[in-house]
Amino acid sequence: MKRSRLLLIGVLIFSWFLLMRAPAATLYAWFAPKSTPVQLYGLEGSLAQGHAAAVALNGKPLLQDLGWRFRPWWLPLLRAAFQLEGGGASLKFSGLLSLTPTGIGLRHVSLDGGIKAILGAAGYGFAPVDGAARFDLASAELRKGFPVAAEGSAELRGLAWTLLKDPLPLGSYRIAVHTEQDAITARIDPESGPLLVEGQARLQSDHGYDYDLRLKARDATDTALQNLLHALGQPDPQGQYHLRGKGKLAGQP
Repeated sequence: MKRSRLLLIGVLIFSWFLLMRAPAATLYAWFAPKSTPVQLYGLEGSLAQGHAAAVALNGKPLLQDLGWRFRPWWLPLLRAAFQLEGGGASLKFSGLLSLTPTGIGLRHVSLDGGIKAILGAAGYGFAPVDGAARFDLASAELRKGFPVAAEGSAELRGLAWTLLKDPLPLGSYRIAVHTEQDAITARIDPESGPLLVEGQARLQSDHGYDYDLRLKARDATDTALQNLLHALGQPDPQGQYHLRGKGKLAGQP
């Protein structure tokens, strides 16, 4: 092997070693996009292994104490991959994050925590519901920070409506998430509780959304729940209330 080639290999290995050992805070300050919706605070460690004291989404707290480990075996697939784990008292997260020239990929993602914490992180802290949720995504893809594909499931447990003096129990539900025809579709089915909810919602690649849900009280004598449902309009002959809508996410083109 020529000396020039050996020298090049040596320089690349040395540069790679320096990159992996470089302080994460310095790299973030130099290379983080100014317009990214995700912000990292309290960075410690290196690119190879470290953690952030907090992660924010559009300036709002998302996760605490997020740790990462670099996974080099994804490099032949042109992906810089990191195993992530983090969360606070009310929210736990783990998964494999991969960065590509075209976007962000997520694999084997688990998100577990309180509904209010999850909705608050997504920018909907005012939603009058409480309970617990768990999301298990086998895969997801984001382009320019927007989800364009996802496969997995979710569980919503012990949901309650919190606008009343005493929280009104709603129930527990399962959601199947998959991608079809350039849209992420979430299909919801009831498991238990006083409120039956079934139907689906879709998030389209052009940032539009639509939903079509059917709601019905299991017990027709549940006055508090019936009063809540009456706000949706008149039921159909089967006693189901229909909740439909469509639009585009705020701030999207």
